[in-house]
Amino acid sequence: KEDLFKIEKDLEDYYKILDIHEDDNEHSKIVKIMNFVVNQYSYSPKIASMSEEESKNCDLSEFYLNGYLCGNYNADQICGNYAALVNALAILHEDGYPLEELVPLCRKVNIIEGCMQNIRGPQPFNIIVDVGHTVDSFEKVFEYAAAITPENRRIITVFGLPGGRETGRRAEYGKAADKECSLVILTERDSRMEKAEDIAAQIMEGISDANTVFVEDRYTAIRQAIELANPGDMVLILGKGNENYLDINGEKEYWIGDVNAVRNILHELYEEEENAK
Repeated sequence: KEDLFKIEKDLEDYYKILDIHEDDNEHSKIVKIMNFVVNQYSYSPKIASMSEEESKNCDLSEFYLNGYLCGNYNADQICGNYAALVNALAILHEDGYPLEELVPLCRKVNIIEGCMQNIRGPQPFNIIVDVGHTVDSFEKVFEYAAAITPENRRIITVFGLPGGRETGRRAEYGKAADKECSLVILTERDSRMEKAEDIAAQIMEGISDANTVFVEDRYTAIRQAIELANPGDMVLILGKGNENYLDINGEKEYWIGDVNAVRNILHELYEEEENAK
């Protein structure tokens, strides 16, 4: 942490600018010993709800950012990236670049597909694809899904775990899913030299309440989740995002990617429905 602070001071000392999150106590400490212009940001209502006394010495601007990513932690990242972008514009403008030429370059920033991405389509329920690789990231996704899904609706999740990694923690992923999900469909995800079915069995050790099934083929598992979803439900596809391979038996096989798989399946299902009319 000390090295991080030193690097930040070395890089930012010239411009006297530092971005900190509103809840970042560690960075707040070093602001006091450095002569920085502080760009403070927050996605929480704490700053916006400051009393007049609390805010009278603060120079605050309120604005809204639209993003296709969901979840509070992604809102945090969006705000932080925006603050860094504003700083970059200020620096370039100070060096002689006109703002009227810089601003148009920033109007559209492409997202990384498969990172807490809400797949919009004709379906009457939510579908979120995320590349989450840790228990913590899974828990955050499940918590977010539970927060926005009506109590009388279900959360259906599709995921697997990679072979040769975290062998002693697989039940923890099952436990995280069991807390919020009604249906868990376990499937292939880079099983490598292990069997996907054996990995699924270890995940199931942490599941006691949710209905659980193993469907080895990932595309079939995703399709099954979408077919079973009712209006208002939430479908979560976790673990691969838009990675274009599956590591099976030590060899990488082509995979269409979770985002593209969802889009293809929606097209197939709703085209079939339209043709049946």
